[in-house]
Amino acid sequence: MKKNILTAIFSLFFLQLFAQTDTLPKAVQVKLNEGTTPQDLIKEGYPLDSLYGKTYQAGIIFYYDSVKHTGMVMSKNDLHYPYDINATKIYWNCVGKITAANGTRIGTGKANSQKIIAARCKLYEAEEKKWMLGPADLCDLYKAGGYDNWYLPSKDELNQIYLHLAKPDRYSFLNHMYWSSSEKNDRFAWIQYFQDGGQAYYIKHFAYYVRAVHNF
Repeated sequence: MKKNILTAIFSLFFLQLFAQTDTLPKAVQVKLNEGTTPQDLIKEGYPLDSLYGKTYQAGIIFYYDSVKHTGMVMSKNDLHYPYDINATKIYWNCVGKITAANGTRIGTGKANSQKIIAARCKLYEAEEKKWMLGPADLCDLYKAGGYDNWYLPSKDELNQIYLHLAKPDRYSFLNHMYWSSSEKNDRFAWIQYFQDGGQAYYIKHFAYYVRAVHNF
């Protein structure tokens, strides 16, 4: 009899535990949909992990600074060239030119992007007979949700997307190699492998995938 009672108590405990674990992310998304800000959720005692992977301000939350109470969201889709929705592999451009977009830390992506755009680098695609914009330009033109402050993430900002979304499988990335806005020199810029988390610098005229981010 005692064994049956103990079994019932433990079963009830674990059912409640699993129920709380399962419903918390849903509650967070509901609150965000209703207008509660991530800052308010943190003040209410919700853990940081409960924010990551949630939809907010037309993107996916991947970073939150609990000291400054600011964060970042990532675009829901890979960006593409304006003339072809399927053209999602983008050239970094600016080959042979230093744009001074050498910031790598969190918080430097926006300034990097502005420097790249100011350099006015374009690549002519003979087959398409079009001047193709680079990742920073495409991010700047991206206006999802009516937000006009999207930019190409820096090396460390891109790594936060991997650490908080890709690595824990909160978000599935079909593509693995993404450009950052961090320039190595006149020939190379940094990319992130979303398959294993590695980072490396590649020649700017290679084509890889792009996600835009913005701050909140």
